[in-house]
Amino acid sequence: MSSTLTSDMLIIEMHKDNLPYLSTPISKHDNATKLYADFLSTAEKARKYFGPVFDDDVVLAQLLSTLKERSYPRGKLALALEEVAADIEAPAAVSTQIEKLRDKDSLVVFAGQQPGLFTGPLYTVYKALSVERWASKLSDKFSIPIIPCFWLASDDHDFNEVNHIKLPNERDIATVKTTSKQLSGDKPVGRIKLDSTIQLLTKELFDFFPASEFKQEVWDILHETYTVGVTYPVAFARLWYRMFPQSQLVFVSPDHRELKKLAQPVMQQALRDATRLFSIYDETSSRLEDDGYHRQVHKSPAQTFVFYQHAERQNIRRDENSNYILEEEGPVTIDHLSKMLADCPEDFSGNVLLQPLIQNALFPTLGVVLGPSEIAYYAQIGDLHDYLDIPRPTIMPRTSVTFVQKNIDKRLSQYGIRLDALQRDVNDEITRVLKTTFPEELNKIFQVAEQSIDKTFENVQSIVKQFEPDLDKTAQTANLRARRELQNLAKKTHAAHRRKEENTKKQIRRLALHLFPEGELQERYFNIVYYWVRYGSEFLSSLYEDWPVGSRDHLMWGLK
Repeated sequence: MSSTLTSDMLIIEMHKDNLPYLSTPISKHDNATKLYADFLSTAEKARKYFGPVFDDDVVLAQLLSTLKERSYPRGKLALALEEVAADIEAPAAVSTQIEKLRDKDSLVVFAGQQPGLFTGPLYTVYKALSVERWASKLSDKFSIPIIPCFWLASDDHDFNEVNHIKLPNERDIATVKTTSKQLSGDKPVGRIKLDSTIQLLTKELFDFFPASEFKQEVWDILHETYTVGVTYPVAFARLWYRMFPQSQLVFVSPDHRELKKLAQPVMQQALRDATRLFSIYDETSSRLEDDGYHRQVHKSPAQTFVFYQHAERQNIRRDENSNYILEEEGPVTIDHLSKMLADCPEDFSGNVLLQPLIQNALFPTLGVVLGPSEIAYYAQIGDLHDYLDIPRPTIMPRTSVTFVQKNIDKRLSQYGIRLDALQRDVNDEITRVLKTTFPEELNKIFQVAEQSIDKTFENVQSIVKQFEPDLDKTAQTANLRARRELQNLAKKTHAAHRRKEENTKKQIRRLALHLFPEGELQERYFNIVYYWVRYGSEFLSSLYEDWPVGSRDHLMWGLK
């Protein structure tokens, strides 16, 4: 793969099976925000918005000490997680990890995502792999139990983000999508159960893939985990453990009643101090913009940080007199709202900014694995951590990977494709490649050849006329015939080149589709099932065993 490298890339050899990486700073990609690029480069201007740097052992040790001195509801958390583990059919190793949470010296690291269909986009799997590998490394480094946890965002209500997967087809991107009869309202994803349409969907997915030695096994597992009556979070977690049976990842469902009860104090304070919380959020967001960064989450002063979701999800708002308003009940007092929260905590949830604060308040959170958007969220809530007296966790950027299949690797080398250019503008890269494949002097060569034929026959004619004048006409005819043959050859050569051009265009567009679908990183579009069907459980095992963490670069993973 070295022939495809640009000057800012380097090769890193994997320690197993000699699989190659290509590595390039992710900030080189056009879709990286300035905030994310500065976070990755640890620019001083960006660092003030976040907690300790994840690869600074000194500050990590200080955070570790701070967390150990604090009190957490470890027993209640463990009981809740054990119930979740039983529901999702977690392996025994997960129960062992949950039991470690009772140890007052144990800490956790978190990743999280909505429970997408068949695990959703690739980056969801990358987050989970990253947090599990990171936990293992931290445990070894500090000689204490570090528990890998995954926050299943079951309170999220955007079903359109979890109801489909995308797969590369021969010439385009195929979408496999499900619907549900339960979607008449704005329900949290955790309350949506799979209905009979899931059976049709898995059959559609089965038919999508060509025959392979792994296809039936993959389909059987999908069919067994995504069953009628199961919720999206449960199906997601069950599939994870079937894909990675050696996993020790602990799934956390924020909609579990005990966790909702434990989260009450944070939500109560978020409601009572709504004005102050908004002010802190807004001041931080304004500073971000003054520093040239973007505001990831936009809120109005009327919005609180808490949702009410008894029937349908709705924001709890405040009017100009600071009265609280519920769409279902109209104006309510803060005392009445507090009683509703105490009586039915499952009817409430934090918004995208409050959920991380709830997570880090309930658990002794040493670190979190985040993607670009989540890192932007955290930049806006750093000061909210301080106000609510919640230690800021260290942030590990999730490992970012693009899979390069062997046939794609071969084409990259064949055409000398520049990866950065392929992502930026596939048409420009096609133009550049085509210029290198057609000899510019070819037209001139045919023109010179035609002139040479004419000159040759002029000489022939002058000679044959000396022997027989009537042969002059024959020589002229032969000259015309030779010119026509040369012209026919030229036409066929140009036609062949046009066919080659069209084939080259198709090949390069296919490369772009697989590597940078719609100009984005592969991990944001495609689903793990596509690669699982082609490479089997051994592929998944290699991901689990060799998954890299701690890289600020984007990695290209070669597949055999």
